[in-house]
Formats: sequence, structure tokens, C-alpha cells
Amino acid sequence: ATLNVAQQSKMKIFVLVKPNTRRQEIVEETSGRYLVYTRAPRKEGKANEAVIKALSGYLKISPSRMTILKGIRSREKIIEIS
Repeated sequence: ATLNVAQQSKMKIFVLVKPNTRRQEIVEETSGRYLVYTRAPRKEGKANEAVIKALSGYLKISPSRMTILKGIRSREKIIEIS
């Protein structure tokens, strides 16, 4: 899936994280929410880093353009793409 975002616009995506899983995968649900399965543990922000890295590769954008707006300590997150 490719994401075309105009330079000055911002977009929010909804993400549900499944940490400590055996697989590393992203599933886009019909609702538009992304399910991110990661091997990274929830400790010390490692799962958050893995989610940003995985999503940036999946969406083909730079990780520096992504910010977690809500859910830094939760499995449900809102991520802003600038």
C-alpha cells in the first residue's frame, strides 16, 4: 500500500499493536485501522519503535514523519503522519 500525502498536510492513522508475537506483520483492516504484529516487547518503548519502523516501511515514508499522538503506553495508538 502506498500513501500519497501532500507536503504540508497531516494525516492520522489508527493502529492496534500486538507485541511479543512470533510474526512480524501489518494487516490493514476494512475499517482502515492497521493491526501491527511485532516481536518487540512492550518494555522501554521497543514495541513503539518497532511499530514506527514497520509502518514506515509498509507505507513507504520516512519514520521521522510519524509521531505517536495517543497511546504511547497503550496497544491502541493514533499516529500522525506529516
